[in-house]
Amino acid sequence: MPRAYAMLPPGQEASHDTQAGPLVATYLEAWLRRQALRVKESTLDLYRRDVALHFTPALGGRRLGDVRPVDIDALLTRLLQSGRSPTTVRRLHRELLSAFETATELGLMTENPARAVRPPARSRREMRVLSVDEARRLLAAAAGTPMHPLLYTALETGARRGELLALRWADVDLPSRELRVRRTIREFSGRGIVEMEPKTHRSRRAVALSAEAVGVLRQHRVEQGVRRLRLGARWREHDLVFPSGIGTHWRPSNMRRAFQALALGAGIESVTFHTLRHTCASLMAMQGVPITSISAQLGHASSAITYAIYAHVLPGMQHEAASRVASALR
Repeated sequence: MPRAYAMLPPGQEASHDTQAGPLVATYLEAWLRRQALRVKESTLDLYRRDVALHFTPALGGRRLGDVRPVDIDALLTRLLQSGRSPTTVRRLHRELLSAFETATELGLMTENPARAVRPPARSRREMRVLSVDEARRLLAAAAGTPMHPLLYTALETGARRGELLALRWADVDLPSRELRVRRTIREFSGRGIVEMEPKTHRSRRAVALSAEAVGVLRQHRVEQGVRRLRLGARWREHDLVFPSGIGTHWRPSNMRRAFQALALGAGIESVTFHTLRHTCASLMAMQGVPITSISAQLGHASSAITYAIYAHVLPGMQHEAASRVASALR
């Protein structure tokens, strides 16, 4: 069999027009199987969803060689008009670019039609960050609920949602005021909760806790113990710091809905759980914490990534640094 057709299912390689190639839907199924050997499980799940929701409905019935740049441009335009963000549409364009580039390399297409399509411009909108007053209102609204210790820990540590929902008490050293991020969770359609390695190597990290955070977690552990005793055999012990109401992993989708309801109840709009991570980083930056320390706390792959994300708060830091130098010289 020619190398060009080696990735197609048995019997499919001879069932298409030799000029136009296989159907796009058939090719994308083969491309996904190929990607399963090359990308992380979470990335593959995203590819599968995008193929099923966007690429196959729009392009699946065409022959691979019949796809033109105008077809891809029309798809991206429809997605933008339907309310998809420029960031999402840029990601979808990158996926099509990758899929058709593989087809080109394998001789299934003469050229990559996605290369001629310009994706939407990158959004320059500043990220949403809670003010100190909003953060206090959010914590006040969560007081007395299992959300309070979760939100407090997120605001102080900047840990990602999946990292916190995967955190175990064995990872928390309260006497040393430290927690260790060792894993994260993702929720996959049709598969439920899956524990995974953290996002990057530097995401596996030790995070310092304040005395206040230690107090919050100690009280949370006591209350969790009371709930465990009250539920008895209905409690399913997994040693999780922030579990569901019965001790199992708290599903990110359920937690997201609870967070949104709490935020709206506190009069805070246009926020997600990830806003707490941005808020933590911005507060540290405004307090003069070095960018390298912020990067280590957040588990970014490099300080350059931290700088690029939070550059909007750095000018104030630079002015403060200049004032401190001037004060020392005086």
